[in-house]
Amino acid sequence: MRNNRKRTGKPMAEPAPAPVTQMSVHPSLSYVIPTEFVDLPSQGIFYPEDHPLHNKDCIEIKYMTAKEEDILSSQSMLEKGVAIKRLLESIVVDQEVDVDTLLTCDVDAILISARASAYGSEYKASVICSNCFETVNFSYNLNNKTHGGLFQDKKFLKENNIEFDQEKRRFNIVLPSSKLKVGVRLLSNSDDEKYQLSEAQKNNSITFTLSSIVVSVQDLEEQDVVQSFINAMPAQDSRFLRNTYLKLAPLVQLTHLVKCGNCGHEDRREVPLNAGFFWPE
Repeated sequence: MRNNRKRTGKPMAEPAPAPVTQMSVHPSLSYVIPTEFVDLPSQGIFYPEDHPLHNKDCIEIKYMTAKEEDILSSQSMLEKGVAIKRLLESIVVDQEVDVDTLLTCDVDAILISARASAYGSEYKASVICSNCFETVNFSYNLNNKTHGGLFQDKKFLKENNIEFDQEKRRFNIVLPSSKLKVGVRLLSNSDDEKYQLSEAQKNNSITFTLSSIVVSVQDLEEQDVVQSFINAMPAQDSRFLRNTYLKLAPLVQLTHLVKCGNCGHEDRREVPLNAGFFWPE
């Protein structure tokens, strides 16, 4: 989930009714674990043809159980940064899906839906009032999430010299200062794990982010060529590319109109997702 990313979103269609997976708990019991279909913000557009989610607009996941709670409470998994990966591996029904290849936006959608079906759609959060700086507590309905991203907005793509490469499933963007064309891909779950685990990369967050999304320069894909340009990329191009990526990429958007009880100030804010997201009171 991405906090503080401003984007226009559109309301999601009503989710399909959750079917029941044929996953018997025990031969002596009639209970089976229910499943649900989660709409994918990417709509499957960015997955290659040999990927199980290629052009698929939803994915089936099973409801969380005590087993998944064990995963989320495992200190060892949390310290290693693999708890979310293990959770995804446990709840995604299609075993052909490599969860490392899931796009970040789709992972966000899966986690939000999993949490809502497990503990209910109400999520209690708090923000600091931008006017009087008092803490404002509020409840948010996770079912009110929207999908955002301008990746299919033809006007935006044209105005920013962006083309979508159907074959390679990535965007070609012409930079304003250098006038060079760079190929840009969307971040995946494995990229998030790398970022969380590397202190060196955190200390070079801008170049690391660029290295994660830029895969070609002037159609040249050699890593040394790409990295050399990233290190020498004009600051204007760097900022343009990062801002454009945030506007372009699909995402799950959680926003709420927050009213301060102290001063009455109203502001639409992004809902912060904290450590208690999977552990409601």
